[in-house]
Amino acid sequence: MKKIVKFSAFMLAAMFAATSFTSCGDDEATPANSDDNTTEVADLSGIKAVANADGTITIKGTLKANKKIKELVLLPCNPDGTLNSSADKIDLFSKGDEQLKSKGEDGKEFEAPIPETNVPVQIYRLRVKVGTGKKGQDSVTIGRKFELTIGTSKNTEIGSYVSLSTAKVYTLGQITDYVSGSQSATKITDAEAVKTIELVYKDGGKFESATEIGNTVVKNAITQKAAIYSGSKTVMTSTGCIATYSFDENSSSNTAQLTGIIIDSKTVEVDVSKADWTKTKGNK
Repeated sequence: MKKIVKFSAFMLAAMFAATSFTSCGDDEATPANSDDNTTEVADLSGIKAVANADGTITIKGTLKANKKIKELVLLPCNPDGTLNSSADKIDLFSKGDEQLKSKGEDGKEFEAPIPETNVPVQIYRLRVKVGTGKKGQDSVTIGRKFELTIGTSKNTEIGSYVSLSTAKVYTLGQITDYVSGSQSATKITDAEAVKTIELVYKDGGKFESATEIGNTVVKNAITQKAAIYSGSKTVMTSTGCIATYSFDENSSSNTAQLTGIIIDSKTVEVDVSKADWTKTKGNK
């Protein structure tokens, strides 16, 4: 029997809607009107994460399937994406929980509301089980690790303008070249690159929102905002992501290593609409 799990992510919905993850190699056509060979489909596109200022996310939404839903589990992972065997699984839906049953154009439809569940920002996998599935499936990984090398004020080669959503760092020269239309070798060629910059790194492990910088020319080119919560070392950005971070500044190389876990629209829709954009003080 073929089992399929679909996951449509925010901004990538069109692409992911047509993408299926199969758990076996049987790709033969399914005989019509055969209950034993009906493809079991679980749609996780309704799962969302709400970003919280304390460095947590709230998982909520709905799970849909064409067979009875048996299980939806959140599995904590290590920073490298491997399963954390010492961490407890988080049950989002269990057999026996209430689910709605209806009849759609393609047959039966089942829908399970996911209760709001508060969890730390880290990498997770979703495991879903529907129909007669025994083992369940790891569908999609939520979250990713990021590692960025940033320059301090004494570094003229490595930038301090950070885009968490694209995991890139830019120099002031690159940005001003872009704004002025210069054709220098360091010009940013991606017309949307400046628009993804959210943070500026300051010496001593401090950050500020890119919209708070003093350079008027650059500031006017940047439309994104960042809320920086120093107590929890959490950043929320208007590009739709939440990240927890740590940094290690090296005075001899005039660089800082910024590392952490980010949950963004590449893996699940993240709601940052309630972020307090006045919280722009960096960690001290």
